[in-house]
Amino acid sequence: MGMKAKFPYCFFIKGAAVMKKTILIVISCVALVVIGFFIFKPELKQEIVPIGGKFVLSAEDEKKAGTNGALFSWDKGTVEMTITDMKVFDNYEDAEIKAEDMGSLQENKDYYFVLLDLNIKNINASHYNTNDINLYMFKPMSEDNFLEQKEEISEIEELAYLDCHATENKEMKYFHINLNKGEEINCKLGMYVKREVLDKNKLFLKVGSMPLNKYAFALKKKVS
Repeated sequence: MGMKAKFPYCFFIKGAAVMKKTILIVISCVALVVIGFFIFKPELKQEIVPIGGKFVLSAEDEKKAGTNGALFSWDKGTVEMTITDMKVFDNYEDAEIKAEDMGSLQENKDYYFVLLDLNIKNINASHYNTNDINLYMFKPMSEDNFLEQKEEISEIEELAYLDCHATENKEMKYFHINLNKGEEINCKLGMYVKREVLDKNKLFLKVGSMPLNKYAFALKKKVS
């Protein structure tokens, strides 16, 4: 009778030991995967161009980059972008823009109104088989935050004006443009920028919708 009582107990002990060993193996494997990810993850190469420089941005290249890939407002193909000029004003009225033409109206003396000349060329891109490109993927940032992969937090809506937006559904798609493959367009893009950032010549314009800071235009004021 005593011998029969021991078998279930021994079986339980052995099963618990196997289970514990299995859990330890799983935890070790997960730890190795996590460590390997951080050790062998390709280093992110940030690309920065000045005013007059251009980006040739491919949706396919970013998908291949995996976790180091930026997200654009087109899902296929390539778009070329160049900022050719920048003008700085105290407010949008000084830029001779009417309030009814603005996408966002802000009253804050800590911000400049910056107007960019932007050239966009659609090489062969599309967004779910449409010609729609959303320029709200632009984000004004300080140089330090961009380089350190920090998110720029602003108390106001920074993108404020676009003169070439799609005419239909203006309220919902103010920062959208319609651009067919092979076409190009010149736009004026207006935004509010912190004075302290621009005064220190540390203003970047990030390109891409994801938190990842990969592409940016360095917007430096002209020294007279």
